[in-house]
Amino acid sequence: MLFILFTVSHVFANVKINIRRSKVLISLTTISVSVCNIIMAGEEKVCIVASVSPCMLDVVSEEQEAVKDDYNIIQWSEFIQNPDPYFEKVQGLLLSPVQNVQLTDDLLRKMSNLKVVCSVGVGVDHLDLPLLRKYGIKVGNTPDVVTQPTADFAFTLMLAIGRRIPEMMEAARGYEVGQKFEIERGFRCRGQDIFESTLGIIGLGKIGLEVARRAQGFRMKILYHNRKQRLNEIEESVHATYVPTLAALLPQVDFLIMCAPLNPSTRHMITLAQLKLMKSSSFLINIARGGIIKTDDLVEALQSRIIAGAALDATDPGVLPNHHPLLHMPNVIVCPHSGVFTGGGLEAIYRLALRNLRAAVEGRQMPAEFIE
Repeated sequence: MLFILFTVSHVFANVKINIRRSKVLISLTTISVSVCNIIMAGEEKVCIVASVSPCMLDVVSEEQEAVKDDYNIIQWSEFIQNPDPYFEKVQGLLLSPVQNVQLTDDLLRKMSNLKVVCSVGVGVDHLDLPLLRKYGIKVGNTPDVVTQPTADFAFTLMLAIGRRIPEMMEAARGYEVGQKFEIERGFRCRGQDIFESTLGIIGLGKIGLEVARRAQGFRMKILYHNRKQRLNEIEESVHATYVPTLAALLPQVDFLIMCAPLNPSTRHMITLAQLKLMKSSSFLINIARGGIIKTDDLVEALQSRIIAGAALDATDPGVLPNHHPLLHMPNVIVCPHSGVFTGGGLEAIYRLALRNLRAAVEGRQMPAEFIE
């Protein structure tokens, strides 16, 4: 180590001389990085195991390259096939909530140096939090940065399903060459008025609040149901009215948007019994988690026209088989959990996830640690 430090001081001396002689500007940041590389030369990099696709990280190329330079990134599929060489080297996990990654007690016990599990997204219902706490492993997520694109998408889905856009598109495709325009086709697909209609929001958290703000532009009447009533000033900021029970809320709404997190109290909170309370002209929009709605009951309600339609950015199971009824109903929109899929949204999410990861591994405070 003394030899390395002596060499480093020699480097700085030579740099000063060269600057004077050639007038070349040398970045002190580059020098400091080089010094770190000299000191760390020969040391094995810390391992990070990631279940996210490498192409997803391309949206934050600079952050990704920095992480690649400092850590050994192993894909989960590679790790799980041959975990023994990595157990003691892994200090961080970067996980997607839509990937089927099972963190068992045995696995965590063997990863004795694991410091953090970073989830790419705001939800952590895919993680066994008590088990992670048992081993003192920190959890990071990406709140706030998902709020605006997800709220945009909720409103997009509401407009699309409410005005029956998929059915309109199908009607437009049904014309033969030379066939005259038939106004009846559009008439049969007439949708629901959105302006001054009634919107119900389940879960008036950050995303729910932003959905309500967008609804104000359409002069919608906003009702909400929450585990707890929000403060008066929050309600007034979006002109929202608290309804203490689902039974009282559901019969009033033209559109119901699910924004609640998935937990034991919200799993299957919407079943056939709740759907039967809604108007036959109403629409259900889910931007939260698929498990909040009992899928078979939703299928029955749609097939029986108990409600008019549904737009789903989350389903249960997360990937529906090709023959599933929800994928073939004209009054249903199904998206692959893509509410944050914008250039800005993805960039913000992955940048925050990588910063969480780096901070925890380096023993610094995480910018977004999940605290129960």
